[in-house]
Amino acid sequence: MSYERFNSRPDSSKKEKNSYSERKRAGESYESQKTGKISRRDFLKKSALITGGLLLNAPLLKMMKDNWEESKKQRDFVGDDLERKELEPVEMEEHATEKQKEIEEEDISSLAEVLDFEKEEDIKLDPETMEAIKNHWKKRYREDPRLTRSLEQAYYNMGEWEPYLKEEFRKRNVPEKYLYLAIPESHWQLGAVSGAGAVGPYQFIPRTARAYGLKSDHFRDHPLNLEERRDPIKSARACAELLSDLYKAGKDWDMALSGYNGGFFWQYLKVARDNKDKVSYEGFLGFLENRINKIKQEIRSEQFHEHRVRPGEKLGMISRRFNMNIEELCRINDIEDENMIRVGQEIKIPISERNKKELFKSKVRGLEENLNYPPKFNAIYELIEEGFVTDKKEPLKFKVKTVGGGVKKHVFQKQDGNIYRLSLKFANVSDKDILKANPHIDPNNLRGGEELVIPEKAVGSTLEEMARANGTDLARLKALNPAIKDPRRPIPEGYEIRV
Repeated sequence: MSYERFNSRPDSSKKEKNSYSERKRAGESYESQKTGKISRRDFLKKSALITGGLLLNAPLLKMMKDNWEESKKQRDFVGDDLERKELEPVEMEEHATEKQKEIEEEDISSLAEVLDFEKEEDIKLDPETMEAIKNHWKKRYREDPRLTRSLEQAYYNMGEWEPYLKEEFRKRNVPEKYLYLAIPESHWQLGAVSGAGAVGPYQFIPRTARAYGLKSDHFRDHPLNLEERRDPIKSARACAELLSDLYKAGKDWDMALSGYNGGFFWQYLKVARDNKDKVSYEGFLGFLENRINKIKQEIRSEQFHEHRVRPGEKLGMISRRFNMNIEELCRINDIEDENMIRVGQEIKIPISERNKKELFKSKVRGLEENLNYPPKFNAIYELIEEGFVTDKKEPLKFKVKTVGGGVKKHVFQKQDGNIYRLSLKFANVSDKDILKANPHIDPNNLRGGEELVIPEKAVGSTLEEMARANGTDLARLKALNPAIKDPRRPIPEGYEIRV
């Protein structure tokens, strides 16, 4: 496909509101969610075998399980609000940051012509299509001033963390270039929040972050004043580990990028193994192509959409949402009393030709992520390799200190007097601290030569207190430690802080 053909539509930059949120939350395909042919137990059991004997690690299996759970929450008509229910959340990021909204809008518009419902012929997905999408992105980043500035700023700001990021990827045998995945994901915005609740430069949703060891007080059992999804080094470590696991499963880096942003990667691997097909990125594209064209053909022939009644919904609300007359809705569904509908009841909604196009868009949104990120990343990395961006910040220099938790030995001498007088010799240590650290001693019968443990406490347990005690700029400390959510709240004892 030529670039001109790909980029020819005048309205290719338009999108519907919430589309990224919907596709991010949709997880698995409409068909698997609709038919329920594969049980979760079978899915997890077979997924452990799809890589030809590869034993998948616990975080990856956890992520696969979560993808399955998310698929059960998928709504099946455009306009439905897709809800995300995490395990006992303390808070949800309800609003995507403005920069992230812009990125998400660009992601959707980049596939506007490829996924065209109105064209009679089948949608074609092959390496040539991906090359055209890549060239589209290169052209956009070169010629759109807003995208050019975002790329330049992201590359510039990454410079101060780059040596540390490279080390995280090297440790896990992942090519260093994938540290730049943070650019298509967030344009290196440490505080980026997507409409689906993904946070940080590498855009982790809470469950995947948790599976890969990122601490977050998003969950009630981690009220730690921490959001490590925002930490450049720790989120890079999690990104490298996830990419490594995905590559081990599919043996292809482009497929790993697809799996990083969508769940159809796992479905393809299962189908390929079951059919004894060779696993390849081209085969994966063919799998998505068949899936999309099947959705397209089904919608073209459908006359009705089935809407499942949710808690609190009334028939009047449903009729207004779908712009229908309530009497007509009652007639189509043989409803005698509009106030007598139940949760879970299927309501038939006539599909107009205009709504068919919108329905198609809503159903393929989960597939868009699988398609978009390999060519988008490759476009950005090619621009970096070609020297399109060059300026970068000097690497940061810092030391790492542990908050509290340290101890040292002291041999009690007669001149120490007692525990209280001894505590006065050590900063920020009380007699109670010493007694707690030495439960075996009798404070009223101490003898010279007895060895005691003296707990060492950091000066201050918050970033604000540390800044004051050490004469350090608080803004600087916050920049070095973006995982600390509130500089006035305590930091967990034993946590490592950059200073």
